[in-house]
Amino acid sequence: FVLDPEQPGLSHGRDFEAEARIAPHSHPRGQLLWAAEGVLRVTTEGAIWIVPASHAVWIPGGYVHQLVTETEARTRNLYIDPSIPVRPHTPGCCMLQLTP
Repeated sequence: FVLDPEQPGLSHGRDFEAEARIAPHSHPRGQLLWAAEGVLRVTTEGAIWIVPASHAVWIPGGYVHQLVTETEARTRNLYIDPSIPVRPHTPGCCMLQLTP
């Protein structure tokens, strides 16, 4: 996980089979996670989100989270360097609706 204000946003995409799991983990960058196709289950301490392709989950840096794919899924991620304030007045994870 690169920490570099000169690279404030990094993106990553990945395809998963149904019921794939990523073990609980955290990273220093904030993460906007969504499925271009499929349905995701994102678990953090104290919350579980079922995320259809119309929504995304914002996960601040340092939050332990786990991903399970409910269906085959094509995930997309945008990782934001901690030097960039994102949702500074709303701490914690949240679900957001995506629009075109």
